[in-house]
Amino acid sequence: MTELYEFLVQFSDYIGLIRTAIVFVVLGIVAVVVINALRHLRQQMDEQRVEKLRDDNLKNIDYDTLDRREKATTLRNVISADSIDVGPNSYMVVSDGGQNVYIRSFTITSIPRRARFANTFAPLMNFQNCESSIFIKPIAEDEMLRKYNKHINVLVGESYEAEKNSNVNRVRDISGQIQDANDFAAQIESGENKFFSVGFLFTLHATDIKELNKLTQEFHSKALEKNINISCCYGVQAEAFANNAPFNRLVKVDSSTVKSDAVKFFNFDKYSVSALYNYTQSSFSHRKGVPLGRDMFTAMPIIYDSFDGAHDGYTIVVAGKTGTGKSALVKMMVCRQVLMGYHFVSIDFKQRKGTSEGEYAALATLCDGVNFQISNMSSDVMNIFDITETTRNIKDASGILHEIRSLELTDKITMVTNIILKLVAGDDEQGVTTSLAENKYLENIVIENLKALYKSFGFIDGDADSLYTTPGSANASDSEILGDGRVLKKIPTMTDFYKQLLISRRDNRDSNMVDAYNILIMSLANYVKELYYSERTCRFFSREQYEALAYSEASKCREYKNDQNIKEAVKEVRGIRAYFDGQSSIRINRDCPFTNIDISLLSDSEKKLVQQIALEFVNENFIKKNSLSFDAESKMQVIVDEAHEMFKNQYDRAVLNAVSRTARSRNVSLMLISQTVSEYARFPETQDILKQATTKFILKQDVQDKDFLIDSISLTPAQADLIVNTLGGNPDDESDSNKHRGEVCIVDNKTVAFCKVDYREDTEQLAVATDAKGIEEAFSKMSA
Repeated sequence: MTELYEFLVQFSDYIGLIRTAIVFVVLGIVAVVVINALRHLRQQMDEQRVEKLRDDNLKNIDYDTLDRREKATTLRNVISADSIDVGPNSYMVVSDGGQNVYIRSFTITSIPRRARFANTFAPLMNFQNCESSIFIKPIAEDEMLRKYNKHINVLVGESYEAEKNSNVNRVRDISGQIQDANDFAAQIESGENKFFSVGFLFTLHATDIKELNKLTQEFHSKALEKNINISCCYGVQAEAFANNAPFNRLVKVDSSTVKSDAVKFFNFDKYSVSALYNYTQSSFSHRKGVPLGRDMFTAMPIIYDSFDGAHDGYTIVVAGKTGTGKSALVKMMVCRQVLMGYHFVSIDFKQRKGTSEGEYAALATLCDGVNFQISNMSSDVMNIFDITETTRNIKDASGILHEIRSLELTDKITMVTNIILKLVAGDDEQGVTTSLAENKYLENIVIENLKALYKSFGFIDGDADSLYTTPGSANASDSEILGDGRVLKKIPTMTDFYKQLLISRRDNRDSNMVDAYNILIMSLANYVKELYYSERTCRFFSREQYEALAYSEASKCREYKNDQNIKEAVKEVRGIRAYFDGQSSIRINRDCPFTNIDISLLSDSEKKLVQQIALEFVNENFIKKNSLSFDAESKMQVIVDEAHEMFKNQYDRAVLNAVSRTARSRNVSLMLISQTVSEYARFPETQDILKQATTKFILKQDVQDKDFLIDSISLTPAQADLIVNTLGGNPDDESDSNKHRGEVCIVDNKTVAFCKVDYREDTEQLAVATDAKGIEEAFSKMSA
């Protein structure tokens, strides 16, 4: 019985094991079925995902509804190329969207003995169409010390061999290397220095192989200029391209034929590594000045001072397309600089939308300044013949410079000549009224008559005292009596010059100049306020005398009898543009914070004439009055709005160039506002102005101006691309355009910074607003 019992117990154990085995088998079968089902389901989901996220359906995908994996797949499909051809050994071809991109990678094979911070490697890193990577691996001190000890032993052995062969030059060279190696080893042992393994990769890309070869040649030349040798990553272009991607890892090839990661490494100490930093820009800021905004990359505040000590001149160029925040930048800057003692004069060209005043009229009022409006309905007069006392430097016997009073009459005659010739030329962009010979006659007649006119008023070139006379004399003006008891003389007017021309024509005996006289007299009649004269004898009449003369039906004019008892016709001149005729009623006070000369209500053709005259008026009454010696307290600035309108005419350019030189010598800042910087490239005079401009505020520019920004402003391709593609946003998207409004590239001397302009809406909107709606909003905020 005992044996039977034991058998039954063992049998029951076997049955239990069999049952357990069956359970595991069944579970295994179920697991296999479930796994296969899940695998099949996942495969179906992947197929559905692939179908859903295929390249030709990307535009229909709602990215926000995707899960994380689907988002990753979508991004990969968007970013990755359609195909890559790694067949060529010296380059590779990436195809995407029907466009082929040819890519070639390089590594550095030899480097100069010494490197300069932000100089040695910068030309390669900033090369056009180039991506660069630098691989830096720290080397352990004991490992580097072993390398140097081994290197020193090798050098000592070579030194013994050279001494044995009596090779003095070789001994001297090796001795220097041994000394350097010992110095480095000592620095490592003391912990004063640290070494790194450094490798370089550069990848060029172009749209065709010819362009790639051209870039390769230029890149190779740039490297040789810095005593750097580069080598194409021959046979491992794909690996080099992958290594240059921003993944912070190296792709290594391990095959029977190639074992390379395409990068050659060098040993750099910590000082050499610091020279690798591609330092191309800093947060630009002056020590004194006004805040403009924030650096677009560092968010650091940008402080600007037109009269910073680092400037060797004070010409400022502001260029930007309409709607990019150009006016807001200038107005905000002026509004803040006035608080620091700056004094401004502006020539206001453009009418503010929805108002009957210029762009800067409200700003002048806000800055406690004055507005002068030039129009046919206004009583304000700018006399183009105004001349004021200036100063010039002379050296005494000991060579010391002294500033003395002077009267620059010759320069004034040159400026007025250009203005009168512009009035004769009218709105002709080329300024060519007649033939070249007749133009010469015109110029000669104007110059000679200006000399005679100023002489008749008693003005002498170089003699500042000739500007003054005693009160009560016939030629005394209505100005205030000076401290020494003298007063200013009367200044010639357009009527006086017209009379001088009439008399000169009467006395002319040169038949070649008759037509030129007639052109001048006919053209300038529109600018004479009121004049009555007899043409043959040049007798001049007052209005009362003229109206008392008898009217002749035969000649259709009034007549008088001359000394020979001969009847002579009397002509009447009443110009429709007489806002230049008379003694100047506009007074530019250097103590006034802001003086605005508003020409915005004139017609377009009139504005182009008056702009030049206004600039010369400011030159005579504001710029020339500043001292030749720079005074830190005298911060004077002239704003010329829509300055590009003066680029088209040769006489305008002559005046603009002369005023620019005068402002430079008199330490006055001249701010020229235009649409594009490329407009300065059209003429030699404007090229000089742009070249002398210390600061350039460049807002959004046209794409076709990109090469000009690189070649003439010395910007990098990346900086130029940012200006034409990013600043100002997308003009077709109002929200994007508003977001990027006020973004400006500042080029100050050789420093380049990108600034986001900030202004205080509560206190500066009235000054910055460019239309009536903006002004209304500003007033509502102020009243609230």
